[in-house]
Amino acid sequence: MKLIMTLFVFCALSLSVNAQGLYNNGAKIVTQVGSHVYITGNYRAETTGSVDAEIEIADDFYLGGNFINNVSAGIGFTSLNSTWVFNIVGDSPQQWLGLNLNAVTIPNLAFASGSYFDFSGKDINIPGNVALNGDTFQAKIGNEDFYIVGAISGSGLFDATADGHLVLTPVQNVPLLYPVGDGTNNESVTITCLNLPSQNIGVKINDTNEASSYLIWDIDGESNLNATALFRLDKSALGNLETFVHSMMRHFDGSRYVPFPNDNVTISDMETYFNITITSINQF
Repeated sequence: MKLIMTLFVFCALSLSVNAQGLYNNGAKIVTQVGSHVYITGNYRAETTGSVDAEIEIADDFYLGGNFINNVSAGIGFTSLNSTWVFNIVGDSPQQWLGLNLNAVTIPNLAFASGSYFDFSGKDINIPGNVALNGDTFQAKIGNEDFYIVGAISGSGLFDATADGHLVLTPVQNVPLLYPVGDGTNNESVTITCLNLPSQNIGVKINDTNEASSYLIWDIDGESNLNATALFRLDKSALGNLETFVHSMMRHFDGSRYVPFPNDNVTISDMETYFNITITSINQF
């Protein structure tokens, strides 16, 4: 069954609503606090005449398909203090598609175990929390940054090999985990700022394997820090390369790659992966 909206409709939904797919052709749908919307297929927003489709979400919104935004203006939805839950049905990744690719703000976001969402091309802002409820990669960050203001929970990972960074807000003396990797290997980073940070820090993965080097982490932040960073590196990501303090752990100083001082780097062999700790980092 497919629910098709062709008229301008204002409706307040207070109960759980289920649909295999929702085609919104210019309707305004308003849900009340305590309601839950379940769509196992796609949600598609269209413009009819001068009327843009919109769904105002007050509580949980479960999406099992793609979000397709073809409205002429806006983003096709308004979220209050809601949580969006991406729950894939089938083997293909969920995607954000359509003619209108504006930046997207979602109050809170959760990924069901086994789900995977491709955010390619979207600037995503999450002012609340993100729950990664799986145990493998659950989302691909696109060429725009992915901002999270709140906390990240769970064991899932972000594929961060495109141009966009996973951007978080550091707090002094609080370890900040970036659960990122190359889509296959866990290359998470934990950063602890010992002084008071003045701006956000973003992390992405450089998926560049050369004959004598492996450029892995691209960290974008301020240049006046006193930070400690813990890097996890799955051994399978290295192939035939090995880790040496001076050949592996270098940073770009604006003109060239410079080795970190030997005393600042500790590499621990954890059998299937390495933990690499670097202290006294003054810039990203």
